[in-house]
Amino acid sequence: MPRDLFIRSFDDELYGELKDFSETEGVTLASVAEEAVRTWIDLKKKTRSRHVLILYENAESLEIFFKNLNTTLKGDWSKLMWGPVSLPPLEIAKRHGWRDVSPKPHELFARKPEQYLSELVKILHKKIEGSRLCGVGNLMNFSKVFSATEKFDYFDRAILVENFHKLVSDIPGIIYCPYDTKIFFNGGIRNRISIMKKHDLSFLMMEKTLYRIRIDEENILKVLG
Repeated sequence: MPRDLFIRSFDDELYGELKDFSETEGVTLASVAEEAVRTWIDLKKKTRSRHVLILYENAESLEIFFKNLNTTLKGDWSKLMWGPVSLPPLEIAKRHGWRDVSPKPHELFARKPEQYLSELVKILHKKIEGSRLCGVGNLMNFSKVFSATEKFDYFDRAILVENFHKLVSDIPGIIYCPYDTKIFFNGGIRNRISIMKKHDLSFLMMEKTLYRIRIDEENILKVLG
């Protein structure tokens, strides 16, 4: 049975564009709105779990990020984190109420990363207990605390870690992956783009401002404006 849908305070400029488009294409406003709603619902179903890259300038900017994020979270969120808690960003996240659920021992991540990540998946499924996950993962900071015999290639391991998100994509919520810009931008561009493409969204936190970063493939014609 069709229903009436009323939208208050709809943007005038957007409404004008929508009306012109519907008249040009010979379709009704109702059919355009219905298609938009269906597309939005399908998108939300696909993005039940979000994987978000956070590049941060320094500890101060990260402190502001977590403070603002913490005040924004409402409802049944499980604030969990994994990685070395003694270093930023998890040291900062802990001050704002995130709980450490890292598998032990930490050295397992250097020797057998797949096994470590498998244990982490089990822990996360158990800990959320029907709530939504607000996770903060920073396993790459282990490169700062392991001994020389347990060192690993930073970006090879980073790609492995980011692929881990596929194993928890059935968990509703968001996983934030903070990277220090001084480390992230210290090397070839291919590694950086590869990591960014592993995420649904990418942001840069610089001082008090959060910037959205987009990496999209484009046709050469786009450079002409």
